[in-house]
Amino acid sequence: MNITETVRDIMCEQLNLPPEAVGMDKKIYGDLGADSLDALFIVMSLEEELDIEISDLEAQYFKTPQDIVTYLKGIMKDKD
Repeated sequence: MNITETVRDIMCEQLNLPPEAVGMDKKIYGDLGADSLDALFIVMSLEEELDIEISDLEAQYFKTPQDIVTYLKGIMKDKD
């Protein structure tokens, strides 16, 4: 499983954006046009897709898609 692709796919679906628009360094709330409800649905979709839990405390630090990827790679490594 490619975590970067999973994050990109979920963000594209939730935000109705083409894949090329979701750069890993883009700001979720600014550049990608997400609001807090979008962010909640992104987190919920990731939790469901990856069978994990992401705390609200951790999720508040997600500013870019890369932040999410870095976090997920860390916890997925722990899950093995």
